Amino acid sequence: MIKVRDLDFSYGSVPILSGVGFDIAPGEFTGVIGPNGGGKTTLLRLILGLIEPVRGSITIDGRPVRTARSLIGYVPQTVNVDYGFPIPVRETVAMGLMTGVSFFPGFTRAEWVKVAEALDVTGIAGIADRRYGELSGGQRQRVLIARAIVSHPKILLMDEPTAQIDASAELSIMELLSLLNSQGITILLVSHDIGFIVNYVKKIVSVNRGACVHQPENLSLEEIMSQMYHCTVHGRKE
Repeated sequence: MIKVRDLDFSYGSVPILSGVGFDIAPGEFTGVIGPNGGGKTTLLRLILGLIEPVRGSITIDGRPVRTARSLIGYVPQTVNVDYGFPIPVRETVAMGLMTGVSFFPGFTRAEWVKVAEALDVTGIAGIADRRYGELSGGQRQRVLIARAIVSHPKILLMDEPTAQIDASAELSIMELLSLLNSQGITILLVSHDIGFIVNYVKKIVSVNRGACVHQPENLSLEEIMSQMYHCTVHGRKE
């Protein structure tokens, strides 16, 4: 589904990623971990096609990134929202279907059906008429996930989706992601909470300029931490 090969990226003269390579199979739930500044968010931005690598390649479902953007749903680490703006949850989710430049597009009946389905699967149909700014942190994350999946993507990329919510909401979000994964969505999840995500993901990619691939069941938390901060394996391919 996602193939990363010999990837290098720099911001100016500052190297961020070097020789990164790994595969994500269709339907896999993969965690991405690493220290601050190690390149995790940069990797997501490269997969999204928001920035271009200095060297190497990324293909998604056998296609170049620039032609595969429609296959991806994305939940960013931070969202610039005016919480005083009275936009309801239903309309917030519908924004995931916007493809033009109009801020207030007209949606078809079929598109509103997709919105209703996304609200239902994420468990927020009951708050569809509430204002986004009135919600709790966990509810907001569900809205953003619903917005990301409303267009029926094959892949869901998430950057620290549980960083600013409490433990109970974190558990709830991870259970939701497991449900989405069981329905066939390939998930790539950046997280700082290594001990928590190993209970859910099928693979871990630790990123610290290079990248190491781990199978959680074969590694202790201490081994993952050690390899994450002292990673000498670059460009591992499966």
